[in-house]
Amino acid sequence: MKKIYFSLFVLFTFLLSQNLCFAQFGQIEAGARTYGMGRTSLTVSDSWAVFNNVAALSDVKGTEAFLGYSNRFTLSGLNTLQAGATFNAFFDGKMGIGVTRFGDDLYNEHRLAVGYAHKISNMSIGIQVNYLQTSIQGYGTRHNFALEMGGKAQLSETLTLGMHIFNINQAKVSDFEDERVPTIMRIGISYRPVERVTVNFETEKDTEYPASFKAGLEYEVINHNENQIFVRTGITTAEFLAHFGVGYYKGNFGLDYAFTTLPQIGYSHHVGLVYRFGKARKGNDDDIQENTINVPH
Repeated sequence: MKKIYFSLFVLFTFLLSQNLCFAQFGQIEAGARTYGMGRTSLTVSDSWAVFNNVAALSDVKGTEAFLGYSNRFTLSGLNTLQAGATFNAFFDGKMGIGVTRFGDDLYNEHRLAVGYAHKISNMSIGIQVNYLQTSIQGYGTRHNFALEMGGKAQLSETLTLGMHIFNINQAKVSDFEDERVPTIMRIGISYRPVERVTVNFETEKDTEYPASFKAGLEYEVINHNENQIFVRTGITTAEFLAHFGVGYYKGNFGLDYAFTTLPQIGYSHHVGLVYRFGKARKGNDDDIQENTINVPH
């Protein structure tokens, strides 16, 4: 019963705001690692880049598959499932594919993303197409395509710049009041003051809303015998959420967990798994790096 009442409330809110579609697509980042660092993701080169910044795919090694689950405020109608894979592609580039589902039977959103990234020297650029589907019980289903582009540049050994824009084509949802899929622009920088610490700063601007600021920190606590443990934290100003997370990586396997808190409502939980295909070899440091999971670097 709680699920039905809350879903009806969500639907009623969408109707009042005359924004029937693409509520979840207004927040495009994904992955427990990203959430643990305050949703900062522009410069992070892992498999989740297919959802976060397609340009960062260019630095992902080998073939990986990933799976994620998120729940907002312990409400069953606000579950998100995500899965995907990254692999080598033509012209020495990298491709990624991802699918995501948000919502329940009364309201749900689906996204299929296919992206390509290429790196030249210290700069990477990527482009991606997204198929978006939104269904509201009693109101039907709508379909759209949204294009996105991203860039990443290694400015120095300690500084990395990232840029991204989602929905370049400004896909239209409805002729009524010219309703469109959100267009979101982001820019950010990553700073590594020491080898095991990464600090991210990002600004995000939805064309329909004021800009928001995000900051995140990741610290590698343990790196021993191929075991790596990370702790993370961050903040976002749009709703002033506090973020916390941990990560464990060993060989071909990675596990991340994060939770976010909004004092007025409660906690949200995020879990991510990633697996690197191919048997990890023993050898020098380069061999290990090429045949284990893509860890922070």
